Amino acid sequence: MTGAFALVSIIICPLHAAEPVPSFESLDAGFQKLQSVLGRYEPMHAKQFRIIIDKEYKNKPVENEPETLTISKGEVLIGNPYRMADGIAFDTIEAIRNTFYEIDKHDQRKKKFREHRYLAIRYVLRIDAEHQWHFESSVLSHSDPAVVESHALTGSVDWLKNGFELTGFTSGVAYTAGVKPLPIAVYAQLKFIRAGDELYIDDRWQDYKMTKGPNGKLLPFPDFSQPVGRPQSWYSREASYYE
Repeated sequence: MTGAFALVSIIICPLHAAEPVPSFESLDAGFQKLQSVLGRYEPMHAKQFRIIIDKEYKNKPVENEPETLTISKGEVLIGNPYRMADGIAFDTIEAIRNTFYEIDKHDQRKKKFREHRYLAIRYVLRIDAEHQWHFESSVLSHSDPAVVESHALTGSVDWLKNGFELTGFTSGVAYTAGVKPLPIAVYAQLKFIRAGDELYIDDRWQDYKMTKGPNGKLLPFPDFSQPVGRPQSWYSREASYYE
């Protein structure tokens, strides 16, 4: 990593930058596009995007329970894309400190727990015989050893004029005000838009109850008729650096 760096502001990106473009018909074309957005690895002048996370968000996973407040602070590093045997990939590394509060009816905070979390996630993009792009992500490393090698988001890829969009879902856990784990399915949309040395990430995450199969057992897919809590944004409008 070089000593000098350029400040990258998260900006309101021009609408034309997020316009969809025809799907690429080869891995090579997709790889070149991914490099144009996230940066090309240069041995003597390596740069990656580093995002500073400093967020507070309220939620209400269970309607008849108090609100919750999560304060998150830390960093996310987005690595340069690279080739794999049957796909193209990039990794993200997060080091986040989360503090979880219960909010009472007088809007007073009651701290429930704090976690220091680190994780590394690999996103792999592949193209099928019909030239449709899909992605899957997996956890390479995590502060909780039980999560390592688990699957994260899985879904579709859309190419944009100056970027790309990932739309997918995964299973997860939400915490009630009483710190009771609630099994959920998470639906996410992430847009990565590049403009010179500026990166705009527009992300939206929404928890849902899981669907049930014919036998009544839960399946790891969102039931879109039953949202859990409020939509959240993780990266949008956060300060970042290209260094």
